[in-house]
Amino acid sequence: MGFAAAGLTAAGSAMGSSVSPVWADYAPQGSYVPIVQVMLESLDRYIVHLLVLLLVFVVLDQFTTRWTRRKPLFGALLFLFGFAVAGAGPVRTAGGWMAAGIAIGILLLISYWMVLRFSYAMVVFAAAVFDILAALKEGIAAAFPAALPGAAVACLLIAFAVLCLSRLTRAEGIPGTS
Repeated sequence: MGFAAAGLTAAGSAMGSSVSPVWADYAPQGSYVPIVQVMLESLDRYIVHLLVLLLVFVVLDQFTTRWTRRKPLFGALLFLFGFAVAGAGPVRTAGGWMAAGIAIGILLLISYWMVLRFSYAMVVFAAAVFDILAALKEGIAAAFPAALPGAAVACLLIAFAVLCLSRLTRAEGIPGTS
């Protein structure tokens, strides 16, 4: 699911013609220790994505009574949430944003219907894959010398966070995390 979301986001942003060039992120270069900023930004992005997705899926689960009632209404809202996800990053063209929003909305609906309503723990892994790929993309762009090493360490930090969260969810007995 994380690979599909990353691919759909990239495909949507590549659609259409953009009037501006694509630039790498040079913001960490302005800090005292750029490698630390790269690592912390990636970990922060992962935690925010994870919390937002968990919030959306838990609320959806509660309002639909485990996907047994009000499916059309909340299915439409989940589909529209795909547009918010597609617009969270840089939007280069309206057509690309619409295509990515439709694709991500469908992916979210199918993911929730087939997997995520049974196991919230899978959201931890899906968000991690998405954010590890985003960190690697920024690292490979190599906007400054510490970008790639920072991205590599950020990937390891995200993997460590996934390991800790998966153990925590099993220990706490969170539904769907056997």
